[in-house]
Amino acid sequence: MSLKSIVQKVAFSSVLATSISACGPHHGSSLTSNGSMNLAGIVSDSNQTPGEKSEHLAEAAERLLTPGSLMMANEVATVALEQDPTNRKARLIAALTAPQMELKGVIKRLEPLFKKSQHGSGNYQKFEAGIKRDNPEQALTRFLFDGPADIHTEKEAQELITRYTLKVDELRKTMRDLKTGDELELKVSASTLLQLRSADFSNQCMWTELSPLSFQSNCDFTTDTATRINQADMEAIEQVAAGYEVTLTILNSWDLSGLVSKVDQFGVSTPAEQAAALFSDASFGILRDKNALTVIPDVASDLIVGLHYAQSMQAVICPQGQSQIGSRAGYLFANGLCTPGAEATDHVIAMLELMLKGQTVGISTAVQGQNVNVGINVMSLVQNPVSDLRSELPIKTNICSDITSIGDGTFGGVFPSGDVNVILGKESQSCTVWGERAQIPAPYTPYNIYSQGQQGAN
Repeated sequence: MSLKSIVQKVAFSSVLATSISACGPHHGSSLTSNGSMNLAGIVSDSNQTPGEKSEHLAEAAERLLTPGSLMMANEVATVALEQDPTNRKARLIAALTAPQMELKGVIKRLEPLFKKSQHGSGNYQKFEAGIKRDNPEQALTRFLFDGPADIHTEKEAQELITRYTLKVDELRKTMRDLKTGDELELKVSASTLLQLRSADFSNQCMWTELSPLSFQSNCDFTTDTATRINQADMEAIEQVAAGYEVTLTILNSWDLSGLVSKVDQFGVSTPAEQAAALFSDASFGILRDKNALTVIPDVASDLIVGLHYAQSMQAVICPQGQSQIGSRAGYLFANGLCTPGAEATDHVIAMLELMLKGQTVGISTAVQGQNVNVGINVMSLVQNPVSDLRSELPIKTNICSDITSIGDGTFGGVFPSGDVNVILGKESQSCTVWGERAQIPAPYTPYNIYSQGQQGAN
């Protein structure tokens, strides 16, 4: 996983916490006219009940839901939950911002790992310089650099990704819990809305933490706006979180030890040579945690529930029959939450149910402009994942260095008919006998012109 892709996970929290649309005017009790908040007095106020303190703190936390101050929103929401663990608004804000908290200092922490290769070091230096140049004083920039340079190995980086993934899992489960209650409303400044909509963050609404629970903002709060979040919105957040969680879990399931230090070789070697270099590290390719993949059926079960709900509520959550700007004005997903239609939704639900039963399902995918039917048994990945990626050797290539097949085209039974090699074979058909990309379709490929021995090497 690249430095850029890891840092992009910060944006995941930002997108969920700040994709907000305008509603009517509101006024919060914790904000002064000059844009400052001092919340320590709320915690120590003996005249307020814990529930009242928690609500005031939650109202303050929602003010801090800007792209550059999510860590402050998390801090205040956490204090609100200490007063009342059942406060739904505080639970929502804490869950939305928790994944980002695992990434404190991530850029500085990863520096030793990326400097293990010339390629990684160059990219790291460019990325670091760009962040500091474009956002020199923003709280989020300081947050990303505020840490020790302590991640030296891929194992340590993967542990960081695991902790981040667990927070995404908590977000998913919190949305599952909260969605059955009353809808919530979050306030955000009008200036922040304008910057979010125009994607102009050059002079964004920013908060500064002066001392614990004391904040100062340059935001314009003369006109406040708010967004509503009901069951449909929380269902959507839950599914977005689920998608991130499954993707990260699968990509992080096998040990990547030695990857960064060998990156410099990749531009001048064939895929087979690259594989040999990677597998020279005894840890590379070993399954890290078989049990981590058991999240997949849990996510699939939740998705089935969500699809049934969305289908039954289409008239309400997709009022125009298709996604349209402002069709759910005032709600988080303002353009509507629309399914592809009853028949298509029923088909997806039926496939998910078959997957959970351990049956192989057929999925059509495009390869080189051709539709290819691929059989997938998801529960094989969950129940019997490949314990060592060395079982996928040998890797065969053609004269263009395209991978034409791997040792186990079923990937441990996930693709029972060996469709991995079917896909690889079709993807490699743009190679010509001169080692350049063909402008003509198959069958004019090495497969028809060269003998088996001339097609490529292991």
